[in-house]
Amino acid sequence: MRSALLAISALITGIGMLNLGLGLQSTLLGVRAVIENFPVTETGMIMSSYYAGFTLGSIAGPALVNRVGHIQTFAALASMLSASTLMHGIFLEPASWLLLRFITGICWGGLCLVGESWLNARATNQNRGAILSIYMIVGLGASAGAQLLLNLTPPSGIELFVLVSIITSLSLVPVALSKSTGPARVNPVRMKISQLYKNSPLGVAGSFSSGVVNGALWSMSSVFAINMGFSTAEVSLFMTAIIIGGTVIQWPLGWLSDRIDRRKLIAALCVAALGICAVFVFGTLKQGFWIYLFGALFGGMTLTLYPLSIAHTNDYLEPDQFISASSAMLLLFGAGAISGPVLASLFMFAIGPEGMFVFIGTINILMIAFAFFRMTQRVAMPVEDQVDFVPGTPRSSPILFEMDPRR
Repeated sequence: MRSALLAISALITGIGMLNLGLGLQSTLLGVRAVIENFPVTETGMIMSSYYAGFTLGSIAGPALVNRVGHIQTFAALASMLSASTLMHGIFLEPASWLLLRFITGICWGGLCLVGESWLNARATNQNRGAILSIYMIVGLGASAGAQLLLNLTPPSGIELFVLVSIITSLSLVPVALSKSTGPARVNPVRMKISQLYKNSPLGVAGSFSSGVVNGALWSMSSVFAINMGFSTAEVSLFMTAIIIGGTVIQWPLGWLSDRIDRRKLIAALCVAALGICAVFVFGTLKQGFWIYLFGALFGGMTLTLYPLSIAHTNDYLEPDQFISASSAMLLLFGAGAISGPVLASLFMFAIGPEGMFVFIGTINILMIAFAFFRMTQRVAMPVEDQVDFVPGTPRSSPILFEMDPRR
């Protein structure tokens, strides 16, 4: 195991630095959009363009990797990502940001594919689960830590954009100097959505709705916070709490999902998320310790829905179908994430900052209703026949699922 970790250490370091830069950029753009007085609906469109680009990058990435190789693709996309970040700080108007955010999504989709296919080539049946866990912890840990970098200098200047560009450029160093090589080809496969829905309607609905909610949450939370009067430090702590909550709570909820009907847990998660939405909309605890606690709980409820949906779907599939099904579900997530920020911004325009949680609460109501409906249509899968839950993140490419230790 030690030799395997040493073999992937350079790549993991590069990926961690990319997550650090992207995590800071995402929150910074939301804060800066408010500072620049961008209309909230235009901010929603800007944020949605990232997910459109990410989906395109995930689909088109294999052809580029197979043509020029892993290191060359990684270097090219990281360089484009670094340059587009700097241009955000130069061209301060919505149309430019819409295009630049789309480019960022394409680059990140391709970079995830490169990194994950590379890791998968180094994984064996003995260490596959460990490598997947390390990859997730590094990525989410870097994203959480990135939020604190927002406090280094006022977000109204160009300095933080420069910092993101520097971090992104430096991510090239460990990868370019690595002696390891990637696999010969990248050949992701996907299951048809119609076939997937026939096997698990709730899993399909959960993947799409988690995309809608996560797209809104990741993109518009900083806009919500700054419009609620949060300081820069409070925005960074709020975003950190959401990410940490989403990371930590996955493990106990995953353990629980292996022991009960997953449909009931999915419904319970949505009920809990709906309750927290009500706190943000109607509660008086707008700042301080409680806002961070509820942010962490909300992150846990929201970010866990996607891996739970995958586990529930896999309960009704053969192991050799896991990769193709999970890849299709990632595309469903991406489709939902494209619409999430736009729809959330419309609610925020009509209601105010709390409109984001009114929108997310509405999606949870629909998921609760559908989950209870599905419970009337099919007998529960026996607990002993369920596949094991594996924590996951939607900020990945279809290749990540080839490291799934359940297959």
